[in-house]
Amino acid sequence: MKKPIQPILQPPVLSLYKELHDVKEIARRIDNRPLCELLAQVKDAFQQILVRAHAGDDEALAHYYNATRQAVMSFDNLVKHELKRTRNIAEFCPHLPVLLSSNPQDIKAAKERVRLLNVGAKAILPTRSGQRTDRRNHWTRLAIFAFDACLKNNQQTPQLEAHLKGVKQKQVKRKSWGTVVGETEYELPNGQRIVIADWQRDCGKLAEQVTKDNFTQWQSVIKMCVLEFWHRSKNEYDEALKVIGDSESPESSRRHLAMNRTMQAFKSQFLPQ
Repeated sequence: MKKPIQPILQPPVLSLYKELHDVKEIARRIDNRPLCELLAQVKDAFQQILVRAHAGDDEALAHYYNATRQAVMSFDNLVKHELKRTRNIAEFCPHLPVLLSSNPQDIKAAKERVRLLNVGAKAILPTRSGQRTDRRNHWTRLAIFAFDACLKNNQQTPQLEAHLKGVKQKQVKRKSWGTVVGETEYELPNGQRIVIADWQRDCGKLAEQVTKDNFTQWQSVIKMCVLEFWHRSKNEYDEALKVIGDSESPESSRRHLAMNRTMQAFKSQFLPQ
């Protein structure tokens, strides 16, 4: 039987590319470098490329764009193979890195990925369908940064106080725009001084997650944190008053309105529905 003659030219044959996910093959590629070392190298490299991009290096900007895009693409591919593990992370993160374009199908796919991973459902900065808060809004950003500062106090103040046991201390009070701020001053043997405000100590007594039961307490420390921030940063305080506008009104009224806007933003962002 004669073998069929193979044509010199023929139409392209359809071939669907299927990616292989061989766990054993992947494991063989792991080297012995500590993960912390790899993370430090990546952070340093990305930071340097970003700095160069900001400094006007167009090539660095292009590389940064492509690197972040490839990182998102590889994460998106990881979701396909490690759905349960990636969902466990995404539920505690308020955002998900996705690829978008003007193509409605890309937008649809990104929304589906957010839904599939239940993004932000358990996050400290919660996100949910129908949420109206805009994190680019001045007051929302201020509330989020204040919460982040209070959360750090929640974790670090008790540790600091534990190290200060037995150190000479005294209670002091001062006023910040009419609001009394209580503080504890610790004097170290070398003459240095450490000050812990009452609101910082109160942060350490709160649960990290904002709930309906502890919302009033969280709101109280957020307010004091913002007042402290404005007291220490005149530029930020002036910016807040500028956003409020109405320069003909008394400063105290504008400051009060700015605080109300911040507290409303905190409530909209953090109060569980």
